[in-house]
Amino acid sequence: MRANGIDFTAAVETEHRVALLPLVLAGVGLAVVTETWRGIAQETGAEVLDIEPATPLRVSLTSRRELLSPPPSSGP
Repeated sequence: MRANGIDFTAAVETEHRVALLPLVLAGVGLAVVTETWRGIAQETGAEVLDIEPATPLRVSLTSRRELLSPPPSSGP
């Protein structure tokens, strides 16, 4: 997206793909998902748009350069 002049800010990072749709539906932002998620996303009320130009799916492992934030404390 940045290569095409579209600036964006990552608002949330998650390791759990099942968290993507609830985050999108809660208004946190957008998500890029695979074709297999299209139907469930539409059924739950999300707007689903094709990304153009169409390209073959390429999967990469991506991480930020800094250390990850520690998980929140679960106890008092």
